[in-house]
Amino acid sequence: MSNNNVLGTENANEWINWIEDAIDKKHIKYYKFEDFFNIQEIGKGAFGKVFRANKKMSDQYFALKLFFSLNNATVKQIVNELKHHREVDFNENVIRFYGITKQNLVMEYADGGTLRDYLKKNDNLTWKDRYNLAYQLAYAVSCLHGENILHRDLHSRNVLVHQNSIKLADFGLSKGIEEVSTSTKLYGIMPYIDPQIFNAQSYSLNKKSDVYSVGIILWEISSGKPPFEGHNVGLVIGILQGLKEKVNPDTPIDYKNLFTECWDYEPDKRPSIHEVVERLKIIIDKQDEIIGEAPSCDKIPSHEEINKEDLNEIINDIVIKIDEITGKTNEESRQLFYFLNYLNIYNINTKEILIWLLNNQNNPNSMFLLGYFNYLGVETRKNEEKAFHLFVNAANEGHLLAQYYVGKCYESGIGTEKNENLAFKYFENFIRKDYSTGRLKVGQNLDIDTKKGLKLAVHWYKRAMDNGSVIAMCNLGILYLIEYSINEHYLEEAFKLFKNSAKGYPGGMVMLGYCYYYGIGTEPDVQKAFNLYQELAELGNDIAQYNLAFMYIRGKGVKRDVNQAIELYEKLAKQGNRDAQHQLEMLNEKENYSCKII
Repeated sequence: MSNNNVLGTENANEWINWIEDAIDKKHIKYYKFEDFFNIQEIGKGAFGKVFRANKKMSDQYFALKLFFSLNNATVKQIVNELKHHREVDFNENVIRFYGITKQNLVMEYADGGTLRDYLKKNDNLTWKDRYNLAYQLAYAVSCLHGENILHRDLHSRNVLVHQNSIKLADFGLSKGIEEVSTSTKLYGIMPYIDPQIFNAQSYSLNKKSDVYSVGIILWEISSGKPPFEGHNVGLVIGILQGLKEKVNPDTPIDYKNLFTECWDYEPDKRPSIHEVVERLKIIIDKQDEIIGEAPSCDKIPSHEEINKEDLNEIINDIVIKIDEITGKTNEESRQLFYFLNYLNIYNINTKEILIWLLNNQNNPNSMFLLGYFNYLGVETRKNEEKAFHLFVNAANEGHLLAQYYVGKCYESGIGTEKNENLAFKYFENFIRKDYSTGRLKVGQNLDIDTKKGLKLAVHWYKRAMDNGSVIAMCNLGILYLIEYSINEHYLEEAFKLFKNSAKGYPGGMVMLGYCYYYGIGTEPDVQKAFNLYQELAELGNDIAQYNLAFMYIRGKGVKRDVNQAIELYEKLAKQGNRDAQHQLEMLNEKENYSCKII
């Protein structure tokens, strides 16, 4: 990418530099434009054009997004889009971002075009088809909201369809009403915009604004046509006065009630996007019961038709997936997103699964899965105490993954009182069966003040590393730092471990920056430390933000900038970071700075 492509301002160059730096670090793939051919324009919007293209040595189609003007605002929004894509890349209903050329974003190509075009071409969709489109849309938006990302410009021209599945696009790039400069551009999206924005100058688009837009699109899916076709420019006045689209008489009442609640004028009366998802799941379940389709290998049959052998196999597959998800993340919110996405992709009817589990608590897998449903609140209210007891029952029957979750409950006081000794006992039982997540936990809980404890911790961390755990790799490095007096080579080993774990783990990046700053196991390099912390800080890592503030105060690796440091400390202080609060107090008192890299 070149600075010559930007209508230059200093800020624009700053965002360009961010993109170039991300390319240099291989976080963004750079494509040569000349490698693309057979380029055809397939769309045009307020910000630019979209082209379909082939790439040399590939039969795959790509979408190239070209912007009319790469001014400061546009480049900043491109950067936001790239950051947001990294947050929700796990969702199959979000358009994939592949990389960038000198002037284009390289994206996944959606063969069905926009949702508006798709509905126009497919006017014979069944209600089941329409419900599935609605569910995929709502679920994709719920994933954005789960990462605190607002779309703010949802309409049927930037919701795409690929192989009959929804693909959400343009989140972070377009700000809808806030960035539209002409009434012509505004009119096309006006029906989808939260009407509160027209009525109150101080109103900002928010999550409930996205819900309003989803409600309009749900109506559009039911009718097959765009909202308010043929209306004049006085439309906004009509909407403010309560004008709504007419509902087709054959629209099922549950679906009608849902989208009319979504487009309620009062934001507080609109459901959350997560409620929209759950209600659509119930609507789909009812539809399946009415249709009475024959069971298939990728869909759970109705309760009366369940084949015990088939269902046991499906439940076993689900438990295997939970094990895989547990290895990826310990965060409950992320686990829930991964789990729901898996169930959605394979069209697994969680309501039927729950009913069956409640009536079949006669094997460890069923006990564990019912516990997991209660642990995350899937198809039932979250009940940590019930989840804990179910995990214990399954663990007592020899269920390995249940052993880990009992340990986790004891470790964090989930549904029971905290008990580190019992946590370690269950993690150890789990780990002896070759589960890398358990190995990692045992390493974290061992007493490293004794040589025996140190040897065991190193042993289990290495075993976890054999199973691909970058967290174990980083934690072993930290252990070597703590115990370097035992072996002078530990510092060099720690640096190598941090360098390798930094490729896939933020904690590894933090510790690698620490080593570069203090010259641990390597030559000191404050510039490399600053670059690592800056990259992580932009992703929201609080330790990196704190260390970055320290470097701004000391002028290490960057020009001294106390104001920038204060801004970072204030951001952390608002999140309850006591160290940052302390540093702000000291800065206000103009005392000597005592902060240090952590």
